[in-house]
Amino acid sequence: MNRKHKLGEYSIYKFLTEYKNLYIPCYQREYAWGTEQVLAYLDDIYKEINQDPSLGIIHVYENEDEKNEIIDGQQRVTTTLLVLLCYSEKSDESDEISKEIKKILFDKNQKFKALEAFSENLKEDYQNVFESGNWPNRNSNLYEAYNLISHLFNGENKKINITNN
Repeated sequence: MNRKHKLGEYSIYKFLTEYKNLYIPCYQREYAWGTEQVLAYLDDIYKEINQDPSLGIIHVYENEDEKNEIIDGQQRVTTTLLVLLCYSEKSDESDEISKEIKKILFDKNQKFKALEAFSENLKEDYQNVFESGNWPNRNSNLYEAYNLISHLFNGENKKINITNN
């Protein structure tokens, strides 16, 4: 097996559709971004909204099990998944973008496709979040990020200016 490191700048769509068997190894930290980092990342996406928004530089390592381990970029990938989840939750069922997002995120049984990406220590929390909306730990950064993004989609955070203007 020829294992290899892959380092590059990926558009959100390209990364999520081309990389199969994503895996966040157990040595990676839990989701750690706070409000400031989430808003800065959303601002970057917003600035590229008419292009193909970028995840930035992502470092992936193809391991011996042919899983693509995310070495660098886990926080951005997870935040992107939260954005897509919130968008699909807030959109009308007939929304074509929402339909495409759901194809990327969920299988035909509405199971979160990327669940296998998370190591055992993260899998249960992510399964609860992405499949059922159940938050086992409402004090977590993951919950705070989801809540912030969800409120932005609802237009509830009028004071938050993601464009920093």
